[in-house]
Amino acid sequence: MEYTDIFNILRSFSGREMILFTEYLNSPYFNKSSKKIKFFSYVKQFYPLFTDERLNRDVIYKKLYPEKKYNDSTLRNFFSELHHDLLNFLATENFINDKAGKYKYLLHELTNKNLNEEWGNAIERFEEDLESGTDYNYFLNKHLISGNKFNYNYLNEKISRGKVLEEGINHIDNSTLFLLYHYILEVTTNYLNVISYSRQFNIAPENNFTSKVASLLDIQKILTLTSTNERNKFILEIYRALLKMNSKPENENLYFEYKKVFYNNIEKLSKDEISLHHSRLTGYCILKIQNSEFPEKFSKELFELYKTILEKEYYKDNKTKYLLHEDFRNILLHGIRMKEYGWVDEFIKTYSKKVHPNDRENMNQYGNAYLNYNIGNYGKALKFLKRINPNFLYYKFDVKNLTLMVYFELGYYEEALYLIKTYLEFLRKNRLINPHRKKRYLSFVKFTEKLIHYRFGNSKHDFGYIRMRIAKHNKVAFKSWLMEKISLLEADFGRAV
Repeated sequence: MEYTDIFNILRSFSGREMILFTEYLNSPYFNKSSKKIKFFSYVKQFYPLFTDERLNRDVIYKKLYPEKKYNDSTLRNFFSELHHDLLNFLATENFINDKAGKYKYLLHELTNKNLNEEWGNAIERFEEDLESGTDYNYFLNKHLISGNKFNYNYLNEKISRGKVLEEGINHIDNSTLFLLYHYILEVTTNYLNVISYSRQFNIAPENNFTSKVASLLDIQKILTLTSTNERNKFILEIYRALLKMNSKPENENLYFEYKKVFYNNIEKLSKDEISLHHSRLTGYCILKIQNSEFPEKFSKELFELYKTILEKEYYKDNKTKYLLHEDFRNILLHGIRMKEYGWVDEFIKTYSKKVHPNDRENMNQYGNAYLNYNIGNYGKALKFLKRINPNFLYYKFDVKNLTLMVYFELGYYEEALYLIKTYLEFLRKNRLINPHRKKRYLSFVKFTEKLIHYRFGNSKHDFGYIRMRIAKHNKVAFKSWLMEKISLLEADFGRAV
Protein backbone atom coordinates (compact mmCIF):
# COMPACT_ATOMS: atom_id res chain seq x y z
CA MET A 1 0.00 0.00 0.00
CA GLU A 2 1.55 3.31 -1.09
CA TYR A 3 1.87 6.01 1.54
CA THR A 4 0.10 8.43 -0.84
CA ASP A 5 -3.12 6.45 -0.29
CA ILE A 6 -2.88 7.19 3.42
CA PHE A 7 -2.54 10.92 2.85
CA ASN A 8 -5.32 11.02 0.25
CA ILE A 9 -7.69 9.69 2.92
CA LEU A 10 -6.37 12.01 5.62
CA ARG A 11 -6.78 15.05 3.34
CA SER A 12 -10.49 14.30 3.18
CA PHE A 13 -10.83 14.39 6.99
CA SER A 14 -12.46 17.26 8.81
CA GLY A 15 -10.80 18.64 11.93
CA ARG A 16 -13.22 16.65 14.07
CA GLU A 17 -12.41 13.44 12.20
CA MET A 18 -8.71 14.00 12.85
CA ILE A 19 -9.47 14.21 16.58
CA LEU A 20 -11.68 11.13 16.47
CA PHE A 21 -9.09 9.10 14.56
CA THR A 22 -6.52 10.05 17.20
CA GLU A 23 -8.88 8.65 19.86
CA TYR A 24 -9.47 5.58 17.70
CA LEU A 25 -5.74 4.80 17.47
CA ASN A 26 -5.28 5.40 21.20
CA SER A 27 -7.96 2.85 22.03
CA PRO A 28 -6.49 -0.63 22.72
CA TYR A 29 -9.78 -2.12 21.54
CA PHE A 30 -9.03 -0.94 17.98
CA ASN A 31 -5.24 -0.60 17.93
CA LYS A 32 -2.41 -2.27 19.82
CA SER A 33 0.47 -0.75 17.85
CA SER A 34 2.34 2.11 19.52
CA LYS A 35 4.08 2.83 16.19
CA LYS A 36 0.78 3.84 14.58
CA ILE A 37 0.15 6.27 17.42
CA LYS A 38 3.67 7.65 17.03
CA PHE A 39 3.30 7.96 13.26
CA PHE A 40 -0.01 9.80 13.46
CA SER A 41 1.25 12.16 16.17
CA TYR A 42 4.01 13.14 13.75
CA VAL A 43 2.05 13.48 10.50
CA LYS A 44 -1.04 15.27 11.82
CA GLN A 45 0.98 18.45 12.28
CA PHE A 46 0.99 18.68 8.45
CA TYR A 47 -2.83 18.59 8.18
CA PRO A 48 -4.69 19.38 5.93
CA LEU A 49 -2.38 19.34 2.86
CA PHE A 50 0.20 16.70 3.85
CA THR A 51 2.59 17.98 1.18
CA ASP A 52 5.56 18.86 3.39
CA GLU A 53 8.92 17.49 2.25
CA ARG A 54 9.40 16.01 5.75
CA LEU A 55 6.75 13.43 4.87
CA ASN A 56 9.07 11.41 2.64
CA ARG A 57 9.64 7.69 3.19
CA ASP A 58 13.11 8.00 4.67
CA VAL A 59 12.06 10.47 7.35
CA ILE A 60 8.96 8.47 8.28
CA TYR A 61 10.95 5.21 8.50
CA LYS A 62 13.53 6.82 10.77
CA LYS A 63 10.74 8.10 13.04
CA LEU A 64 9.24 4.62 13.28
CA TYR A 65 12.40 2.50 13.35
CA PRO A 66 15.28 4.75 14.50
CA GLU A 67 17.65 1.85 15.13
CA LYS A 68 17.07 -0.01 11.86
CA LYS A 69 18.31 0.32 8.31
CA TYR A 70 15.65 1.43 5.83
CA ASN A 71 13.51 -1.46 4.59
CA ASP A 72 10.87 -0.63 1.99
CA SER A 73 8.94 -3.86 2.54
CA THR A 74 8.56 -3.14 6.27
CA LEU A 75 7.28 0.35 5.53
CA ARG A 76 4.81 -0.92 2.92
CA ASN A 77 3.42 -3.42 5.41
CA PHE A 78 3.05 -0.67 7.99
CA PHE A 79 1.18 1.58 5.56
CA SER A 80 -1.03 -1.31 4.50
CA GLU A 81 -2.08 -1.90 8.12
CA LEU A 82 -2.67 1.80 8.69
CA HIS A 83 -4.73 2.03 5.51
CA HIS A 84 -6.85 -0.83 6.86
CA ASP A 85 -7.26 1.07 10.15
CA LEU A 86 -8.39 4.21 8.32
CA LEU A 87 -11.06 2.29 6.38
CA ASN A 88 -12.21 0.54 9.56
CA PHE A 89 -12.44 3.92 11.30
CA LEU A 90 -14.63 5.31 8.51
CA ALA A 91 -16.84 2.22 8.62
CA THR A 92 -17.09 2.44 12.43
CA GLU A 93 -18.03 6.12 12.31
CA ASN A 94 -20.68 5.40 9.71
CA PHE A 95 -22.07 2.55 11.82
CA ILE A 96 -22.18 4.77 14.93
CA ASN A 97 -24.19 7.36 12.99
CA ASP A 98 -26.47 4.71 11.45
CA LYS A 99 -29.15 4.37 14.12
CA ALA A 100 -31.19 1.89 12.10
CA GLY A 101 -28.19 -0.34 11.53
CA LYS A 102 -27.38 -0.39 15.24
CA TYR A 103 -30.94 -1.24 16.19
CA LYS A 104 -31.06 -4.01 13.59
CA TYR A 105 -28.10 -5.85 15.13
CA LEU A 106 -29.08 -4.96 18.69
CA LEU A 107 -32.60 -6.38 18.31
CA HIS A 108 -31.17 -9.54 16.76
CA GLU A 109 -28.81 -10.09 19.71
CA LEU A 110 -31.45 -9.28 22.33
CA THR A 111 -33.80 -11.81 20.71
CA ASN A 112 -31.08 -14.48 20.68
CA LYS A 113 -30.29 -13.86 24.34
CA ASN A 114 -33.98 -13.86 25.26
CA LEU A 115 -33.70 -10.43 26.89
CA ASN A 116 -37.34 -9.54 26.37
CA GLU A 117 -37.53 -6.42 28.51
CA GLU A 118 -34.45 -4.93 26.87
CA TRP A 119 -35.89 -5.87 23.47
CA GLY A 120 -39.12 -3.98 24.25
CA ASN A 121 -37.20 -0.86 25.34
CA ALA A 122 -35.00 -1.01 22.24
CA ILE A 123 -37.91 -1.35 19.80
CA GLU A 124 -39.62 1.60 21.50
CA ARG A 125 -36.50 3.77 21.18
CA PHE A 126 -36.12 2.68 17.55
CA GLU A 127 -39.65 3.90 16.72
CA GLU A 128 -39.11 7.20 18.53
CA ASP A 129 -35.87 7.86 16.63
CA LEU A 130 -37.65 7.38 13.30
CA GLU A 131 -40.12 10.21 13.81
CA SER A 132 -37.92 12.81 12.10
CA GLY A 133 -39.42 12.96 8.62
CA THR A 134 -40.69 10.58 5.98
CA ASP A 135 -38.53 9.17 3.21
CA TYR A 136 -37.60 5.86 1.58
CA ASN A 137 -35.32 4.93 4.50
CA TYR A 138 -38.07 5.68 7.02
CA PHE A 139 -40.32 3.11 5.37
CA LEU A 140 -37.57 0.52 5.17
CA ASN A 141 -36.97 0.90 8.91
CA LYS A 142 -40.71 0.76 9.68
CA HIS A 143 -40.79 -2.48 7.68
CA LEU A 144 -37.89 -3.76 9.79
CA ILE A 145 -39.68 -2.83 13.04
CA SER A 146 -42.92 -4.53 11.99
CA GLY A 147 -41.01 -7.66 11.00
CA ASN A 148 -39.26 -7.70 14.38
CA LYS A 149 -42.56 -7.32 16.20
CA PHE A 150 -44.06 -10.24 14.29
CA ASN A 151 -41.03 -12.46 15.00
CA TYR A 152 -41.12 -11.51 18.69
CA ASN A 153 -44.82 -12.39 18.98
CA TYR A 154 -44.29 -15.63 17.11
CA LEU A 155 -41.46 -16.70 19.44
CA ASN A 156 -42.87 -15.46 22.74
CA GLU A 157 -46.68 -15.46 22.56
CA LYS A 158 -49.23 -18.28 22.21
CA ILE A 159 -50.65 -17.99 18.70
CA SER A 160 -53.84 -19.74 19.80
CA ARG A 161 -55.03 -16.54 21.48
CA GLY A 162 -57.19 -14.49 19.10
CA LYS A 163 -55.69 -11.14 20.05
CA VAL A 164 -52.14 -12.39 19.48
CA LEU A 165 -53.12 -13.78 16.07
CA GLU A 166 -54.76 -10.49 15.14
CA GLU A 167 -51.64 -8.57 16.22
CA GLY A 168 -49.44 -10.92 14.20
CA ILE A 169 -51.49 -10.38 11.03
CA ASN A 170 -51.43 -6.64 11.69
CA HIS A 171 -47.61 -6.68 11.97
CA ILE A 172 -47.36 -8.62 8.69
CA ASP A 173 -49.71 -6.17 6.95
CA ASN A 174 -47.71 -3.20 8.23
CA SER A 175 -44.47 -4.85 7.17
CA THR A 176 -45.86 -5.36 3.66
CA LEU A 177 -47.27 -1.83 3.44
CA PHE A 178 -44.04 -0.17 4.56
CA LEU A 179 -41.99 -2.32 2.20
CA LEU A 180 -44.38 -1.33 -0.61
CA TYR A 181 -43.90 2.36 0.19
CA HIS A 182 -40.14 1.86 0.14
CA TYR A 183 -40.37 -0.02 -3.16
CA ILE A 184 -42.48 2.70 -4.82
CA LEU A 185 -40.15 5.49 -3.72
CA GLU A 186 -37.00 3.65 -4.78
CA VAL A 187 -38.29 2.38 -8.13
CA THR A 188 -39.68 5.81 -9.00
CA THR A 189 -36.40 7.51 -8.09
CA ASN A 190 -34.37 5.00 -10.11
CA TYR A 191 -36.73 5.33 -13.07
CA LEU A 192 -36.48 9.13 -13.08
CA ASN A 193 -32.69 8.85 -12.92
CA VAL A 194 -32.87 6.65 -16.02
CA ILE A 195 -35.06 9.27 -17.74
CA SER A 196 -32.63 12.03 -16.82
CA TYR A 197 -29.67 9.98 -18.03
CA SER A 198 -31.41 9.12 -21.30
CA ARG A 199 -32.23 12.78 -21.98
CA GLN A 200 -28.66 13.80 -21.27
CA PHE A 201 -27.21 11.29 -23.72
CA ASN A 202 -30.16 11.12 -26.14
CA ILE A 203 -30.90 7.40 -25.75
CA ALA A 204 -34.23 5.58 -25.49
CA PRO A 205 -34.99 4.39 -21.93
CA GLU A 206 -37.91 2.08 -22.72
CA ASN A 207 -35.97 -1.18 -22.96
CA ASN A 208 -34.24 -0.64 -19.65
CA PHE A 209 -35.20 -3.11 -16.89
CA THR A 210 -35.91 -0.31 -14.40
CA SER A 211 -38.26 1.36 -16.90
CA LYS A 212 -40.14 -1.90 -17.44
CA VAL A 213 -40.58 -2.37 -13.68
CA ALA A 214 -41.71 1.25 -13.27
CA SER A 215 -44.33 0.75 -15.98
CA LEU A 216 -46.00 -1.82 -13.71
CA LEU A 217 -46.50 0.71 -10.91
CA ASP A 218 -50.14 1.61 -10.38
CA ILE A 219 -50.06 4.06 -7.48
CA GLN A 220 -53.71 4.95 -7.89
CA LYS A 221 -54.72 1.31 -7.38
CA ILE A 222 -52.46 1.01 -4.34
CA LEU A 223 -54.08 4.14 -2.90
CA THR A 224 -57.50 2.48 -3.13
CA LEU A 225 -56.17 -0.54 -1.18
CA THR A 226 -54.94 1.52 1.77
CA SER A 227 -57.30 2.51 4.57
CA THR A 228 -58.74 6.01 4.62
CA ASN A 229 -56.92 6.83 7.87
CA GLU A 230 -53.51 5.59 6.68
CA ARG A 231 -51.24 8.45 7.77
CA ASN A 232 -48.61 7.99 5.07
CA LYS A 233 -50.87 8.10 2.01
CA PHE A 234 -49.64 11.60 1.25
CA ILE A 235 -46.29 10.20 0.07
CA LEU A 236 -48.10 8.18 -2.60
CA GLU A 237 -49.92 11.34 -3.70
CA ILE A 238 -46.58 13.14 -4.07
CA TYR A 239 -45.01 10.34 -6.10
CA ARG A 240 -48.10 9.88 -8.24
CA ALA A 241 -47.96 13.59 -9.13
CA LEU A 242 -44.21 13.31 -9.77
CA LEU A 243 -44.66 10.39 -12.18
CA LYS A 244 -47.50 12.16 -14.00
CA MET A 245 -45.37 15.28 -14.45
CA ASN A 246 -42.53 13.25 -15.95
CA SER A 247 -44.81 11.17 -18.17
CA LYS A 248 -46.20 14.32 -19.84
CA PRO A 249 -43.56 17.05 -19.48
CA GLU A 250 -45.31 19.14 -22.14
CA ASN A 251 -48.27 19.61 -19.74
CA GLU A 252 -47.12 22.43 -17.49
CA ASN A 253 -50.17 22.08 -15.24
CA LEU A 254 -48.81 18.74 -14.00
CA TYR A 255 -45.68 20.53 -12.76
CA PHE A 256 -47.74 22.92 -10.67
CA GLU A 257 -49.93 20.07 -9.35
CA TYR A 258 -46.81 18.20 -8.24
CA LYS A 259 -45.34 21.34 -6.69
CA LYS A 260 -48.58 22.00 -4.78
CA VAL A 261 -48.93 18.52 -3.27
CA PHE A 262 -45.23 18.53 -2.36
CA TYR A 263 -45.34 21.88 -0.56
CA ASN A 264 -48.63 21.00 1.15
CA ASN A 265 -46.85 18.07 2.82
CA ILE A 266 -43.29 19.37 3.09
CA GLU A 267 -43.36 19.50 6.90
CA LYS A 268 -43.89 15.73 7.04
CA LEU A 269 -40.84 14.91 4.93
CA SER A 270 -37.23 14.28 5.89
CA LYS A 271 -34.46 16.65 4.80
CA ASP A 272 -33.30 14.11 2.21
CA GLU A 273 -36.77 13.80 0.74
CA ILE A 274 -37.20 17.59 0.61
CA SER A 275 -33.87 17.91 -1.18
CA LEU A 276 -34.83 15.20 -3.67
CA HIS A 277 -38.14 16.84 -4.63
CA HIS A 278 -36.54 20.25 -5.02
CA SER A 279 -34.07 18.68 -7.44
CA ARG A 280 -37.05 17.29 -9.41
CA LEU A 281 -38.74 20.70 -9.52
CA THR A 282 -35.59 22.58 -10.54
CA GLY A 283 -34.75 19.86 -13.07
CA TYR A 284 -38.14 20.26 -14.74
CA CYS A 285 -37.73 24.04 -14.91
CA ILE A 286 -34.28 23.70 -16.50
CA LEU A 287 -35.68 21.25 -19.05
CA LYS A 288 -38.48 23.68 -19.97
CA ILE A 289 -36.03 26.57 -20.27
CA GLN A 290 -33.76 24.57 -22.58
CA ASN A 291 -36.56 23.31 -24.82
CA SER A 292 -38.90 26.28 -25.04
CA GLU A 293 -39.10 29.16 -27.47
CA PHE A 294 -40.37 31.33 -24.62
CA PRO A 295 -38.34 30.34 -21.53
CA GLU A 296 -39.16 33.45 -19.49
CA LYS A 297 -41.97 31.82 -17.49
CA PHE A 298 -39.87 28.96 -16.17
CA SER A 299 -36.75 31.12 -15.84
CA LYS A 300 -38.69 33.19 -13.29
CA GLU A 301 -40.13 30.04 -11.71
CA LEU A 302 -36.64 28.55 -11.32
CA PHE A 303 -35.30 31.78 -9.84
CA GLU A 304 -38.08 31.83 -7.23
CA LEU A 305 -37.44 28.15 -6.43
CA TYR A 306 -33.75 28.87 -5.88
CA LYS A 307 -34.59 31.77 -3.56
CA THR A 308 -36.94 29.54 -1.53
CA ILE A 309 -34.33 26.78 -1.27
CA LEU A 310 -31.74 29.27 0.01
CA GLU A 311 -34.02 31.16 2.40
CA LYS A 312 -35.48 28.00 3.97
CA GLU A 313 -32.08 26.20 3.86
CA TYR A 314 -33.64 23.33 1.94
CA TYR A 315 -30.19 22.61 0.47
CA LYS A 316 -29.28 20.93 3.77
CA ASP A 317 -29.96 17.23 4.14
CA ASN A 318 -28.82 14.29 6.25
CA LYS A 319 -25.62 13.96 4.20
CA THR A 320 -24.40 17.54 4.36
CA LYS A 321 -25.09 20.81 6.13
CA TYR A 322 -23.36 22.78 3.36
CA LEU A 323 -24.57 24.24 0.08
CA LEU A 324 -23.15 21.92 -2.59
CA HIS A 325 -20.67 23.62 -4.91
CA GLU A 326 -22.66 22.50 -7.98
CA ASP A 327 -25.79 24.11 -6.51
CA PHE A 328 -23.82 27.29 -5.83
CA ARG A 329 -22.74 27.31 -9.49
CA ASN A 330 -26.24 26.65 -10.87
CA ILE A 331 -27.83 29.37 -8.76
CA LEU A 332 -25.04 31.84 -9.53
CA LEU A 333 -25.28 31.34 -13.30
CA HIS A 334 -29.07 31.48 -13.32
CA GLY A 335 -29.06 34.73 -11.35
CA ILE A 336 -26.65 36.16 -13.91
CA ARG A 337 -28.83 34.95 -16.80
CA MET A 338 -31.74 36.74 -15.13
CA LYS A 339 -29.52 39.87 -14.94
CA GLU A 340 -30.25 40.11 -11.21
CA TYR A 341 -26.75 41.42 -10.59
CA GLY A 342 -27.47 43.06 -7.24
CA TRP A 343 -29.03 39.85 -5.97
CA VAL A 344 -26.09 37.82 -7.34
CA ASP A 345 -23.62 40.07 -5.51
CA GLU A 346 -25.42 39.44 -2.20
CA PHE A 347 -25.70 35.73 -3.03
CA ILE A 348 -21.92 35.44 -3.48
CA LYS A 349 -21.20 37.32 -0.24
CA THR A 350 -23.64 35.22 1.79
CA TYR A 351 -23.57 31.78 0.24
CA SER A 352 -19.90 31.37 -0.65
CA LYS A 353 -19.63 31.04 3.15
CA LYS A 354 -22.24 28.26 3.15
CA VAL A 355 -20.30 25.85 0.92
CA HIS A 356 -17.80 23.39 2.40
CA PRO A 357 -14.98 25.27 4.22
CA ASN A 358 -12.39 23.80 1.82
CA ASP A 359 -14.21 25.39 -1.16
CA ARG A 360 -15.26 28.76 0.23
CA GLU A 361 -12.41 30.94 -0.99
CA ASN A 362 -12.39 29.41 -4.46
CA MET A 363 -16.17 29.67 -4.84
CA ASN A 364 -16.03 33.32 -3.76
CA GLN A 365 -13.40 34.09 -6.43
CA TYR A 366 -15.29 31.99 -8.98
CA GLY A 367 -18.58 33.81 -8.32
CA ASN A 368 -17.01 37.27 -8.45
CA ALA A 369 -15.19 36.41 -11.68
CA TYR A 370 -18.50 35.53 -13.38
CA LEU A 371 -20.32 38.53 -11.93
CA ASN A 372 -17.66 41.04 -12.95
CA TYR A 373 -17.37 39.57 -16.44
CA ASN A 374 -21.11 39.90 -17.00
CA ILE A 375 -21.25 43.52 -15.84
CA GLY A 376 -18.28 44.43 -18.06
CA ASN A 377 -15.52 44.64 -15.43
CA TYR A 378 -13.19 42.40 -17.43
CA GLY A 379 -10.01 43.44 -15.64
CA LYS A 380 -11.52 42.66 -12.23
CA ALA A 381 -12.90 39.37 -13.58
CA LEU A 382 -9.39 38.37 -14.66
CA LYS A 383 -7.99 39.21 -11.22
CA PHE A 384 -10.58 36.98 -9.57
CA LEU A 385 -9.87 34.17 -12.05
CA LYS A 386 -6.16 34.29 -11.26
CA ARG A 387 -6.88 33.96 -7.55
CA ILE A 388 -8.64 30.62 -8.01
CA ASN A 389 -6.46 27.78 -6.77
CA PRO A 390 -5.17 25.82 -9.81
CA ASN A 391 -5.87 22.60 -7.87
CA PHE A 392 -9.56 23.56 -7.70
CA LEU A 393 -10.78 20.69 -9.86
CA TYR A 394 -14.53 21.19 -9.91
CA TYR A 395 -14.77 23.88 -12.55
CA LYS A 396 -11.53 23.81 -14.51
CA PHE A 397 -13.50 23.99 -17.75
CA ASP A 398 -15.58 26.94 -16.53
CA VAL A 399 -12.43 28.79 -15.49
CA LYS A 400 -10.67 28.13 -18.82
CA ASN A 401 -13.75 29.12 -20.86
CA LEU A 402 -14.28 32.32 -18.91
CA THR A 403 -10.56 33.21 -19.01
CA LEU A 404 -10.58 32.82 -22.80
CA MET A 405 -13.59 35.13 -23.13
CA VAL A 406 -11.99 37.69 -20.79
CA TYR A 407 -8.76 37.65 -22.83
CA PHE A 408 -10.81 38.24 -25.97
CA GLU A 409 -12.74 41.13 -24.42
CA LEU A 410 -9.53 42.77 -23.20
CA GLY A 411 -7.77 42.27 -26.54
CA TYR A 412 -5.16 39.97 -24.99
CA TYR A 413 -4.96 37.90 -28.16
CA GLU A 414 -1.49 36.44 -27.65
CA GLU A 415 -2.49 35.21 -24.21
CA ALA A 416 -5.72 33.87 -25.70
CA LEU A 417 -3.89 31.93 -28.43
CA TYR A 418 -1.51 30.40 -25.89
CA LEU A 419 -4.47 29.39 -23.69
CA ILE A 420 -6.23 27.92 -26.74
CA LYS A 421 -3.19 25.77 -27.54
CA THR A 422 -2.94 24.32 -24.02
CA TYR A 423 -6.73 24.06 -23.60
CA LEU A 424 -7.20 22.09 -26.82
CA GLU A 425 -4.54 19.64 -25.69
CA PHE A 426 -6.19 19.38 -22.27
CA LEU A 427 -9.59 18.68 -23.85
CA ARG A 428 -8.25 16.07 -26.25
CA LYS A 429 -6.46 14.14 -23.51
CA ASN A 430 -9.21 14.37 -20.91
CA ARG A 431 -11.21 11.13 -20.82
CA LEU A 432 -13.45 12.02 -17.89
CA ILE A 433 -15.42 14.85 -19.47
CA ASN A 434 -18.79 14.03 -21.00
CA PRO A 435 -18.21 13.52 -24.79
CA HIS A 436 -21.09 15.89 -25.61
CA ARG A 437 -19.57 18.66 -23.47
CA LYS A 438 -16.12 17.99 -24.92
CA LYS A 439 -17.41 18.53 -28.47
CA ARG A 440 -19.18 21.74 -27.45
CA TYR A 441 -16.06 23.14 -25.78
CA LEU A 442 -13.75 22.07 -28.61
CA SER A 443 -16.00 23.85 -31.12
CA PHE A 444 -16.16 26.98 -28.96
CA VAL A 445 -12.38 27.14 -28.64
CA LYS A 446 -11.76 26.54 -32.35
CA PHE A 447 -14.30 29.17 -33.43
CA THR A 448 -12.77 31.68 -30.98
CA GLU A 449 -9.37 30.93 -32.50
CA LYS A 450 -10.80 31.65 -35.98
CA LEU A 451 -12.14 35.03 -34.77
CA ILE A 452 -8.74 35.97 -33.37
CA HIS A 453 -6.99 35.01 -36.60
CA TYR A 454 -9.56 37.01 -38.55
CA ARG A 455 -8.89 39.95 -36.26
CA PHE A 456 -5.23 39.77 -37.30
CA GLY A 457 -6.08 39.28 -40.97
CA ASN A 458 -4.90 35.67 -41.02
CA SER A 459 -8.24 34.04 -41.89
CA LYS A 460 -9.08 32.61 -45.31
CA HIS A 461 -12.82 32.98 -44.68
CA ASP A 462 -15.07 36.02 -44.34
CA PHE A 463 -17.41 36.84 -41.47
CA GLY A 464 -20.43 35.55 -43.33
CA TYR A 465 -18.89 32.11 -43.71
CA ILE A 466 -17.86 31.90 -40.04
CA ARG A 467 -21.29 33.10 -38.91
CA MET A 468 -22.97 30.48 -41.07
CA ARG A 469 -20.73 27.72 -39.69
CA ILE A 470 -21.50 28.68 -36.07
CA ALA A 471 -25.24 29.08 -36.71
CA LYS A 472 -25.48 25.61 -38.27
CA HIS A 473 -23.28 23.94 -35.66
CA ASN A 474 -25.44 22.10 -33.13
CA LYS A 475 -22.63 21.28 -30.73
CA VAL A 476 -20.95 24.52 -29.80
CA ALA A 477 -20.84 26.19 -26.39
CA PHE A 478 -21.48 29.94 -25.96
CA LYS A 479 -23.00 30.26 -29.43
CA SER A 480 -24.70 33.59 -28.65
CA TRP A 481 -21.38 35.01 -27.39
CA LEU A 482 -19.60 33.94 -30.60
CA MET A 483 -22.34 35.45 -32.79
CA GLU A 484 -22.16 38.72 -30.83
CA LYS A 485 -18.37 38.91 -31.24
CA ILE A 486 -18.67 38.30 -35.00
CA SER A 487 -21.14 41.18 -35.28
CA LEU A 488 -18.88 43.51 -33.30
CA LEU A 489 -15.79 42.58 -35.30
CA GLU A 490 -17.72 43.01 -38.54
CA ALA A 491 -18.87 46.45 -37.44
CA ASP A 492 -15.31 47.45 -36.48
CA PHE A 493 -13.95 46.32 -39.83
CA GLY A 494 -16.76 48.14 -41.63
CA ARG A 495 -15.93 51.38 -39.79
CA ALA A 496 -12.25 50.90 -40.55
CA VAL A 497 -13.00 50.63 -44.28
